[in-house]
Amino acid sequence: VFDRGGHLLKTLEWALPLELLKNQLANDTDVSGKIWTIRQLVKEGSKTGVEAVIQRLLIDKFWGVRAEAANALSEIKTDFVFEALSNALSAEKSPRVKARIIQALGHWREEKAAEIIINQYKKEKHVLVQASCLSALGRTKSIRAFEVLSEALKIVSWRDLIQTHAYTGLRLLRDEDKTLDLFLEGAAYGKPKYARITAIAALGEVGLLKPRVTDFLKECLTDRFFRVQFAALDALARRRDASAIEEMEDVGYRVVDGHLKASAFRAVKRLRSGLEKSVEFRDLKEHVEKISDENRKLKERFEKIESKTDGTKVKKIA
Repeated sequence: VFDRGGHLLKTLEWALPLELLKNQLANDTDVSGKIWTIRQLVKEGSKTGVEAVIQRLLIDKFWGVRAEAANALSEIKTDFVFEALSNALSAEKSPRVKARIIQALGHWREEKAAEIIINQYKKEKHVLVQASCLSALGRTKSIRAFEVLSEALKIVSWRDLIQTHAYTGLRLLRDEDKTLDLFLEGAAYGKPKYARITAIAALGEVGLLKPRVTDFLKECLTDRFFRVQFAALDALARRRDASAIEEMEDVGYRVVDGHLKASAFRAVKRLRSGLEKSVEFRDLKEHVEKISDENRKLKERFEKIESKTDGTKVKKIA
């Protein structure tokens, strides 16, 4: 075993035989070694290796190894793995591992995955697992997801955990027509403060062509809750709306808190960088269109010359 205990900051690439990896996963007493082996077996992708990871998900004594096994299996979207995750969810007792299994199931954009997640959400009593169900459900893009997630916004929970994950699920749905007003409502002053942060973050991706969303985020830059100001800065930077630069710079010059000041100037830098890339892309697109137009005109000229010739062949431009 290399670096037992994982004390070195590293990225380790070590091509070991499949049987050796399976043996290490089954017998290693070091948690970091098991986790590295799980990732290697999933990366290797053979059925035998995946079966070894599934076995750890079912029988390993430490919840962290089981959770990492579930997380790694989400990358292998086969019916065999889906069934194994479903069975593991039914047998699992630890809320932390359940949450990881549900997140893994959310990577299947199929109604059968949404069905399992919704059923687990309805019968689950632990708030962490309930919250995980909501964000995973949004990732499935199920036709049933919006109704469940919008209803979950009404539930009061510790540190707004349920509402926060409901907003995350709505964001993952990528359905602006249905979700934009919910995000604006949830981000308003006076709403549950931790859920507000997630709703504001979502506004960095939806309603990009709607000035009212940008105006709302500008107002959030003066919010009393400093974490809302951080979220608004990040959302405005991701929207790539040049009209917000002045207000964002004003935050950097006005506030006393060093972290918020630095965050404001970094957000402005990101926004300007994004605008420059947009301009570069636009210029490249115009250049390609110009070349295409010139090529078309050149082809037309050659076709005219060919039609005027007395049987002489003129090679066409492809």
